Amino acid sequence: MISSVDNTKVPDSPSLLRRSVFLSPTKSAPNSLPYISPKKLFSDSFNSALEKSSPTSPNKQGAYERFYALACSGKPAFTLPFSYRSLAETFRAVDTVVSIMQNRNETIIFSKLRSSVQQLSKNHLGQIASVFPEAYSFSQEKIRILGNQNDSYELVIKPVFENKEEEKEKAKGLMTPSILLDRKRRFYNALLDIVKTHHEDFLKTLQPPLKVPKDKLTRWHPAFDVESCPEISAENLPQPPNIEKYSTAKDVLSLYVGKTDVPYSGTTAGTSRNEPRLYNADPQERKPKARKWRSESAFFFFFSDKARDIFGVNPRMEKALERLSENNVTNTTATSKSIPALANALKGIPKSLLEKVRARQAAKAVELLTRNPEENKRRYELTRLPELARLLRNIFVTEKKNIIAKPLLLTKLCESFREIMDQSEMAHHIELLRDTVPGWIIISVVDNKEFVKLCKETNLTVVLGKLNQLVAKNSISF
Repeated sequence: MISSVDNTKVPDSPSLLRRSVFLSPTKSAPNSLPYISPKKLFSDSFNSALEKSSPTSPNKQGAYERFYALACSGKPAFTLPFSYRSLAETFRAVDTVVSIMQNRNETIIFSKLRSSVQQLSKNHLGQIASVFPEAYSFSQEKIRILGNQNDSYELVIKPVFENKEEEKEKAKGLMTPSILLDRKRRFYNALLDIVKTHHEDFLKTLQPPLKVPKDKLTRWHPAFDVESCPEISAENLPQPPNIEKYSTAKDVLSLYVGKTDVPYSGTTAGTSRNEPRLYNADPQERKPKARKWRSESAFFFFFSDKARDIFGVNPRMEKALERLSENNVTNTTATSKSIPALANALKGIPKSLLEKVRARQAAKAVELLTRNPEENKRRYELTRLPELARLLRNIFVTEKKNIIAKPLLLTKLCESFREIMDQSEMAHHIELLRDTVPGWIIISVVDNKEFVKLCKETNLTVVLGKLNQLVAKNSISF
């Protein structure tokens, strides 16, 4: 007869038993929840019972369904050039500051915007207007800035709203975070379209040329250098009316001399050319005019030195540019010499065979550029299967068992595999291995528990050979 006494339970100490007699009785709250140990709290049976006990509303969608578009809009296979990414970050910062000023009903001028966004220039605004012309409207308006007595023309920036929801927010005078997120996504997609255009031009230069639709493109060509994309041309921003532009210091000097009554001739003070104008004047005006002329001539010489320093060419810089041009010439000559060498290497090969090889490479490149990310994930998972099959066989040999419980097997595989994976991901790989090599892995359910069994008749070498062939056939790269 089997006794019902649990021998594994450790009895209490006799001293604790005697002490419990003299303790005061404890009161349990009527609405207190029963104690649940952490082991039971994280068990599958408790979670399933909790899910059954908590009914959910049939009309309410989960967060992963409501915000699925936000999580899946970006494609990680596409990378932008560094200058494009910097411009996208500048647009995000500008849009954030503009939204703050817009919500305050402030007039947004360039000087305020530049003080809030570091390293912001009008060239950045011109590039933003070139990429996303519907984002802002630019105008020159006469505004009095605090601290200045006179009005001056300033570049005024105003956000543009297009959608109906944005128009509603515009009526309230607000830029909500949803509007900022939508504008950021549209700007990023515009940058992506520009890079796709350069990528399409690059595909046309290949031999044979490739033609891939933009909407089916999932990654860049491996030979495409993303950083080689040219800088985005800046749009012309509105200029103040009647503004005069000066390209050299000579224009500035001529303008300043034209406004004074002393012509600047490039000579030193006290020369015979300028002295008669001073000493032909009245004696009362002679000293003030001479003092004014000396101060102006000193300013001319100081400003001309500064202009020479600014507009003059540094000899070291000139030599560096010459060396750079020489290097470019040598590089072009080297590439021109390598083309005949390649032609000599292919000499004797039939032209039809070369065309077949190039057509096969072109078809393979098109398949790679339009491949689904889920297919790339599946192919990457196939590369793990040979090592996983070897570990699976070793675990059965070391355990000296024909059947192993699936949770125990998953734990041992997660601890032995070279990559960090959880048990759910490891179970997915076991299912993939069972589908790839049918008949080798057998999963059976007994008393609501899953057990894994390996077929003894199947040789591990044959299994590894099939898996290696499958990996070679479904390679990720060219």
